[in-house]
Amino acid sequence: MVLLVVCVVLSISGIIVAGMPRVIHKMEVTSTVGENVTLSCQLSAENEVLQVTWQKEGQTTDNIATYSSNHGPRLLGPYQDHVLVTQSDLNSSAITLEFVSLKDEGCYRCIFNIFPIGPVQGRMCLSVYAISKPEVDAQLLTKEEGEVLALSCRVTGKPAPKITWDLPDGLVVTPQLSYVWYPNKTVTVISNFTYIPAQFPQEWPIICMIQHPVLNTEIELKYPFHEPTDDHKILFICFSSASITASFLGLYCCCLRKQKMGTCQVGEALILVITWLTPKVCCGWFSSKVSANITEQERTVDV
Repeated sequence: MVLLVVCVVLSISGIIVAGMPRVIHKMEVTSTVGENVTLSCQLSAENEVLQVTWQKEGQTTDNIATYSSNHGPRLLGPYQDHVLVTQSDLNSSAITLEFVSLKDEGCYRCIFNIFPIGPVQGRMCLSVYAISKPEVDAQLLTKEEGEVLALSCRVTGKPAPKITWDLPDGLVVTPQLSYVWYPNKTVTVISNFTYIPAQFPQEWPIICMIQHPVLNTEIELKYPFHEPTDDHKILFICFSSASITASFLGLYCCCLRKQKMGTCQVGEALILVITWLTPKVCCGWFSSKVSANITEQERTVDV
C-alpha cells in the first residue's frame, strides 16, 4: 500500500518511476489563426485506463474534455463548440481545436487515470501565429525643397514581422521602424522612409520584403503620379470652353464680313447664342458636379 501511494504521488508530480507507463507527445505545437490544430497523447504501453481528461492551464485550470468507456467523449463548458475529441481508445487520445484563435494559445495536459497506478499526464504547449494583410503606400509630396517621395510598409502579426527593403542601386536610405504592441500579443510594425527623387536615379521597382513564420512575401510599390485636382479639372474644362468661345467669335466676325458680300449662310444671332452659352454651361455644370462630389465626400466622412 505504501508503494502504491508513492507511485501515485510521483506520477502526479511528473517524475518518471521505473516500470511506470510514459506518455508520448510533442512538447511544442504551432498553429495559425483560423486553422485547425490537433493535440495528441499516447501511452507507451497498454494499461487499464479508466478515463482520459484534457485540461488547459491558466489562472484556473479548465477541463476541456473527458473520455471513458462508460460515458464516451464529453466536451465541457465553452469548449463544446470549439473542440472535437478526434481519437480516444483510452490508451491514446487526441483533441482538435477548430478555427484556432489567439486565446487558444497556452499549455494543455492530457491525463490518463490508470488503475491501479492513478493519473499519469503529458503536457504540451501551443503557440498560435497571426499575420495581417500587408499595406504599402507611396506618396509624392510637394515641400520647400521640392518633390519628396514618402514610402511606407506596415503589417501586424504575432510574433512581430520583420520588414526590409529591396532598393535600386544608388539609393541609400535608413528606414525608420516603429512598433505598436496590443494586449493580444500582436505587434504592428511600420517601416518608412523619404527621399528626393531629383537627387537619386528614379529606377524602380522598390520592394517591401516581409518575413514571418507563416508568411514570406515581397510587395512592389508603384511610383505615384500627381492626380489632377478638382480645381485643375475645372480650369481645364473652362479653358477648353473658352477656346470654343473664341472659335465661335472668330466665326461670327468672319460671317459679318461675308454677310456684306452676301455669302454668309449662318445667322449671327445663332452664333452669338452659342458663344454666350458655351462657357456658362460647361463651367457651371462641371463646377456644380465637383461641388456635389465634395459635399458627398464630406458627408460620408462625417458619418
